[in-house]
Amino acid sequence: MLVDDQITAGLLKVLTHLSPVGRKKAMREIMTFLRKSNRQRIKANKAPDGSNFAPRKNKKGKMFKKIGKSIKLNVTENSGEIGFYGRASEVASNHQFGKRIKYKNGDKTGYFDLAKRELLGLSDNDKRTVSDIIIKHLELA
Repeated sequence: MLVDDQITAGLLKVLTHLSPVGRKKAMREIMTFLRKSNRQRIKANKAPDGSNFAPRKNKKGKMFKKIGKSIKLNVTENSGEIGFYGRASEVASNHQFGKRIKYKNGDKTGYFDLAKRELLGLSDNDKRTVSDIIIKHLELA
């Protein structure tokens, strides 16, 4: 997951001003929001900056219809992360970074390059909402 300096500074304030239970609660709320936001964006085939994903080659229809269900979160009192698990993590990694894939079709082998499609990331709206969540938890402390 990408990290923004302002969000990191805000999280550090939350971590120092909240009890361990309060920190975990704040992290869970932030990570749950980011998981939901990224799922919606992936389903709409949009990158975090709002641009459309590169279209499929030789196929019609949207990509990543089911991969959003594979986004899991992990939260502790000092950290939070979202990511993919299982086979979906390999597929997501290949698309996130636009990797070169080797294929074998019968007796034919070759390579093809996947277009870079940023699946996980922070949009401007995500940053604002995370900041709002941080402020809310600081006010409750």
